[in-house]
Amino acid sequence: MPGYFYKLFFNHHFRVVHILFISLFLSAGCGYHAGIYPEGATSSTSVQGRAKQTLAIPLFSNATLEPLLEKQITQTFKETLSRRGFHIEKNRKKALLSLAGRITAFGRTPISLSLLGAAREYRIRIKIKIRLLRTKDGKELRTYLLQGLAEYNAQADAGRDRIAKDRAIREAAQKMANEIALALSVPTEKISAEAATK
Repeated sequence: MPGYFYKLFFNHHFRVVHILFISLFLSAGCGYHAGIYPEGATSSTSVQGRAKQTLAIPLFSNATLEPLLEKQITQTFKETLSRRGFHIEKNRKKALLSLAGRITAFGRTPISLSLLGAAREYRIRIKIKIRLLRTKDGKELRTYLLQGLAEYNAQADAGRDRIAKDRAIREAAQKMANEIALALSVPTEKISAEAATK
């Protein structure tokens, strides 16, 4: 009899712990997701039915003399914001909001020199003006002035130096894109309401 009651108690205790574990797992999967939601969606929608945070990011304009900079930075913004939980909509008309970017400054400055006076390390500096627009009528909801910095080691080979420079450009762009992701996530409801109603 003692063995019977012990087994009954153990099995009951195990079932309770098992149920609690499943409940905690499900609640963790249905948490709050900050971001921009399309019209009609809310942050409380279930995981399966939840609309993804949606943005359109057309090609940025480039007011600098650095060739192809706009393509590098626009692509980096798309990749970074996608990793941060935003759905990047290719068809701009389907997105509630869009980001319009203008690269206003680009600089490459040597920050260390060799004994012969040649640059050993460079610092990349990029400035961008980002406007958050309501897609349907182009109304400006927010403006962000960003600056991204990154450093890289100079290479004697021109091809390798270009690769290092491009890597630094991507790093600087990622930093700015992460700033935008943070800015758009708080407060989500206020930006979504402005985009949907005004």
